[in-house]
Amino acid sequence: MRGLMMAAALVLAVPIGAESRELKGRDVYSACVTDYANHEPSRAYCDALAEGLSTGIYFGSYATHYKLNADASWQEIGNSVASSLGYCIPDGTVAAQVNKAFRDYLSWNEMAQNRTLPSVFANAMRAKFPCD
Repeated sequence: MRGLMMAAALVLAVPIGAESRELKGRDVYSACVTDYANHEPSRAYCDALAEGLSTGIYFGSYATHYKLNADASWQEIGNSVASSLGYCIPDGTVAAQVNKAFRDYLSWNEMAQNRTLPSVFANAMRAKFPCD
């Protein structure tokens, strides 16, 4: 619970200035790469961020596919979502594996630092969990 509260505090502490802008890879690099192993608030922030991106991207895409084809079965919609996202996280994959794939991608891909977080996350998942 303490970690969750710290993550919430970190999310609220992200500097946003007068203009609203999208978070980019560089905005979370320190928490997710440099400080991750030795700083619990950074770890909680990065883990919550990766899990939120994972859930948000998938369910947002799922809702869109459902609206476009309400007569399809849940399985058909799920297959359509996976193919449109370009990644297929295997059954049994735990959150820690998804979070590690996200952090690893941030650490070795310098171009990721200039991209928006949803884009970075999706690219990380495509690199780690491509659809067969």
